[in-house]
Amino acid sequence: MELTNELVHARLAQMLYEAFGWTLDIEANDESGPWASVPAPGRDRHLLRFRSEPNSVEVSYDDSLPPGPAEILFVFEPHELEDALQTGVLAFVRELVSESLVVVRERRLRAFPLLFRTPRSSLRFMKRSDLTPRIISGALAIYSWNKTYDVADSD
Repeated sequence: MELTNELVHARLAQMLYEAFGWTLDIEANDESGPWASVPAPGRDRHLLRFRSEPNSVEVSYDDSLPPGPAEILFVFEPHELEDALQTGVLAFVRELVSESLVVVRERRLRAFPLLFRTPRSSLRFMKRSDLTPRIISGALAIYSWNKTYDVADSD
């Protein structure tokens, strides 16, 4: 069976509904297909987004601030779809929802701010256990799914 964006998306949507009770909102298409999203609890402009391809699923967390979002890409062979979704995508989302993973907006050093238009911050996923006092003090914001471990939330 040949995988399509629609088939991968439908299976992902079914698994997310079964695991979390989420119904995905479909966003506008871009050049590579539609995004589906779930709002982060208690944050109006924060989205957990999913985009499926025949051989991959991209998961991103968007805090609506530039630049962003934090992203991770799960790539798989067609015969690995079920396993990739269960042990890759769903396991990752479970870590995020259980707050074992957080999203960190970090300051970026700008060596030559007048010469290059480099972003002042970046957004990335990080294991909560890897947060050090230095990372926490240097972060512009740390977001956890249920706000348990939030720091300097900009909302």
